[in-house]
Formats: sequence, C-alpha cells, structure tokens
Amino acid sequence: TTNWVENGIAGAVDFENGDNVTFNGQGTGDVVIAAGAEPGIVTVSAGDYTYSGAELKAAGGVNITGGSATFATDIKGNVSVASGATFGVIDSHTLTGDLTASGATLEFTGSSVSPNFTFLKVLGTATISATTKISVILQNSSPALKEGDKLNLISATSFTTGKLVPNPATTKATGTWGGALKYLFDIENDGATLSIVVPKEGSGDGAPKGIQTTPEAKAYSEGYLTGLAMLNQSGDLLLSAFPKNFAYDFEGFAITSGGTNRYNTGSHVDLKSFNLIAGATKGFALKNSKLTLGAFFEYGTGTYDTYNSFNPVTATIPHVHGDGDLKYFGGGALGRIDLAESASGHLYFEGSARAGRIKNKYDSNDIVSAGVVATYDAKAHYYGFHAGIGYDWKISEKTSLDLSAKYFFTKEKGDDVKLSTGAVVNFEDVNSSRIRLGGRLTSKKSDKVAPYAALSYEYEADGKAKASVLGYAIDAPSLKGSTGIGELGVTLTPTGKLTVDLGVQGYAGKRQGITASLRVKYAF
Repeated sequence: TTNWVENGIAGAVDFENGDNVTFNGQGTGDVVIAAGAEPGIVTVSAGDYTYSGAELKAAGGVNITGGSATFATDIKGNVSVASGATFGVIDSHTLTGDLTASGATLEFTGSSVSPNFTFLKVLGTATISATTKISVILQNSSPALKEGDKLNLISATSFTTGKLVPNPATTKATGTWGGALKYLFDIENDGATLSIVVPKEGSGDGAPKGIQTTPEAKAYSEGYLTGLAMLNQSGDLLLSAFPKNFAYDFEGFAITSGGTNRYNTGSHVDLKSFNLIAGATKGFALKNSKLTLGAFFEYGTGTYDTYNSFNPVTATIPHVHGDGDLKYFGGGALGRIDLAESASGHLYFEGSARAGRIKNKYDSNDIVSAGVVATYDAKAHYYGFHAGIGYDWKISEKTSLDLSAKYFFTKEKGDDVKLSTGAVVNFEDVNSSRIRLGGRLTSKKSDKVAPYAALSYEYEADGKAKASVLGYAIDAPSLKGSTGIGELGVTLTPTGKLTVDLGVQGYAGKRQGITASLRVKYAF
C-alpha cells in the first residue's frame, strides 16, 4: 500500500516490496519513506514531491517523466529524468546507480554550503545531455559565495560524454541566494566531477561578472520607498494647520485625511493611508507684522501594494507583487509671519520642522528562496522641514487669491534589514526634495460659509531609494517627477470660536489618486 499527505504536510510511504508506485500529480507533498521500504519502480509523472526519511531503495529505478522530484535522502537504483521534468537534490547525498538526464532541470539546494561542497555522488555513470539546465539555490543558512568559489554538483564514477559541459552555447549555470543575489556560474567538467565556479573577472561597471542582485530585489526598495511617500502626505496635510486668518487666541486644531494614491516609481505602488495631525497655535502682534507659532503631533497608518514587472529573459520572476503595512508617529513646530496689509493684500512667510519614527512591514509571496517567503521589518527615524512664501491678494471684499511657492524636504533614514530568507538589504537614506507652486481662490458666501478651489504644480527632484546586498546595488525606484494637484473645499464657521474645513484633493502625474481631508479648529 502507498500513503502520502499532500500540500507539503509530512506523510509516510510504506511500499510493499516490489510494488510499482506512481505519483501522478494529485497534489504536492513531502513524502517520508518508511525504513525498509523497497518498491519496484517509482514514477513521478506530474506534481511536485520532496522525498525524505530513509534511503529510497527502488530496484526498478526512479523515473521522473514530469513534474519534479526532490530528494533529501540517498537513492539506491537508477534515476532517469525526462525532458521538461526536474530532479532535485537537497544537501549532500549518494546515488547508488546511474543518472540519466535529457533536456531536464537539475536543481541543487544547499542549506549549509561552503566552497568545494559536493551535492550528489553518483556511484555509477552520469549521462547528461547538453540541453540539461542547472539551477542552484542556496538557503539562508548558507553564506553568500564569492568570486572564485567552486561547488561540486555531481561526482561520478564516469561521465559517458567525457568532459561534459551542459548548455555549451552559454557554458553558464544560474543560481540564487537569499532571494536577493543571483549567480551566473561557469561550468567545469574534468570527466569525473561536474562543478560550477563563480567567475573572477569583473564586468565593465566594476562588479564581478558572475554576481549581481536579482532584478526582483527592486521590490524590496519599492516597499521601503512607500514610507517616504506617506511621510510626504503628512507634510502636505500640515499646510492645513496654518491659520487662514490671524488670531491672537490660543487655538487648538485637529486635521485628518485619508485616501488612496498610486505612485509611478518605474513600476508602481498603490498606497491607502490615514493621516492625523493635532496641535495648537497662538498669535502675537509685532511691529508691522503678526506672528503665529504652534506645535503639533502627527500620526499615520496605511497599507500598500507594490507591483513590478521584469524582463522574463533575465529575471527568474517576471512579475512580483508585494504588500505591506506602514505606521509613523512624530511631532514638530510651525510658524508664520503675516506682514502689514495693504489695500490689495499682504505678503506672508511660513515654515515648519518635524521629526519622528516610521515602521514598515513588507512581504511578497512571489519571492521565495528555498521555500521561505521574503519578508522584512524596517524601522527608521525621519525628519523634515518646509518653507514658503505667499501673497494673499484681495480681489474684492469677499474674494481672495492666495498665490504661493513652497519647498518641502523630508529624509527617511536608512536601515540594514535582514530578510526572512537570510540576506541583509542595506537601505540608504531616502530624501525627498519638492517644490510646489500654486494658487487658492476663496469666495465668502457669508460669514459662516466660504468655499474655495485650488490648483498647484509640484516637482519632486529626488525621492530615489538606493539599496544594496553585500555591496551589490539593487535597481532603485524613484518618486522623481511632476504632479498636478487640484482641490475643492469649503470652510464653515458655525460659531465665532469653531471652524470646520472640508476638502477633497485630486492628483495627476507622478502621483495619481484622491484624498479627503477634515480640519477642525477651536479658539479658547
């Protein structure tokens, strides 16, 4: 009888001696072979199975005609791998018999691999066609390989083709480590051992030819960059904290906003966020001007999805979807000077400074290294400031146009993050440098109702998320580019002390989306 449990849950297979057993793709699973089991012929025609436990003794051999069979145990008997099928070996094992592979994939996975490690010892003859592909996966417990390091894939009593080199057109084999690095190995065969070597030659950009970050590693930086985008949203919301009308009173305020935005970063990020700022301001009379000072607390939380597409020729994963959670908290101060008014309006200057800490939790089910899904938790400090100049032009007694130019700077500090796959990603500081030019038209319908409309142009000059793994650079996504911003809202003053502002903002360009905001102010 034969028993196994699908979907990766360990099961036991107790073969009746001489039975022929076929795994035909009814599921995937981890097959634990009972000690002493000796089947006749074992066939894998479809599905993906991993064999562990006692040595597999198949008197009639193991035929892999489709799907994949991966062994974490020794094998007694001949192994034949057909075109399109995969034969895998986890760590170091012995095959007592012959190995034949034609147009197949040989996959070697190491949990603790060092140079000159040997994966498979074939005590018979190894016959491997030139169309056979070789793939190497180094688990997170293995150190990354360096230039010149060699791994022995197969040592055999003899190779029927002599000095065999699979894929002679390229003479290369591929490998990955930690869901972050990829290798393009040179293949060597001395007639007894098939080996792979990390080339020592350097490429034109100074990086070793055989080692680079995987294209999909860019998705990690995509997730990290989302934190800066959310901090910029809080900086935008802070503009609503500045009083539109000067007041000597001590005024408390609370502002919230929420919405969904897409940032085109080279790929794109979808960010759903909620932001909150609460604080207080106080006005002071100066000679020929008025000064407003304030302090505030800020908090935000959000979720995001990252989407990346890569060249299927060079990337092992053509499409990567990641997702994550963000949370930040901090505080700061703000100030504004309104110069003396003339008949046509007045000039003003404003500024703010803030600092805090942001947390970012990322994962991607599309990036998997040796069965481990890639995740990370990042924590970093941030700080920023903004400065602006504007002119509040009185068009009429009830209509005014506020023309302004503002500059925003935000820095999210870098962090060295260990992925769940074992690799360490070194995120550098990420800076945002934005200039915004715009105007806001307000028309008072009464002392209690004042609708407004605003248009702005914003240019992000930086916003690039640089990162590396063991000194090898990851492709950097960026927020650099132009965005047009439109806003409609209304300011309500139901009492002399209470002010409520409702607004809707739309974005087009580098940033695309919509947000809604609420501002409540009360004078004491």
